[in-house]
Amino acid sequence: MKAALHRSIIFWSGILVMSFLAWAWRDSLSSDTEVRCKDLSLQSYCGGLALNAMPGDHSWWNWWFRRPPSGYGEFGSAPQPFFLRGGQENADAHTLSIQATKYDDFKSLREIEALLIASDPPRHWMLFLPYWLVIAAFTLPWFMLLIWRARRRRRIPKETASA
Repeated sequence: MKAALHRSIIFWSGILVMSFLAWAWRDSLSSDTEVRCKDLSLQSYCGGLALNAMPGDHSWWNWWFRRPPSGYGEFGSAPQPFFLRGGQENADAHTLSIQATKYDDFKSLREIEALLIASDPPRHWMLFLPYWLVIAAFTLPWFMLLIWRARRRRRIPKETASA
């Protein structure tokens, strides 16, 4: 007798992780949560996760919860992923033109972050992964594990399954 899908720990673990990711995505649209350890910080805001490296900023361990600055919620719930490095020499031409004129409206979260990180030292960097990408990256291996489980269950002979 085959075990039903609802008895699978793989299935329920995936449901638990997917529920947590959906909650974190929804929560990141209205608040900003950050964990910082030494030179790294992991931030959940604006529909994604940002991993920041700030060499030289040596706070050992901090955690705080705060509301995002006004304007961050205007970029929708599915932003694009991006990677940024600090310093003027690493900024693109559009970021430098925004910095020079200060009149161009921000069209994306990347533009705001690029403007902010351009004034940081060149060793600083930021990787932003939106939650839709994190969920997609989790869903694919989870489905593959469920398919593997189903194939493995079909190959088990009935006499060993009943023993």
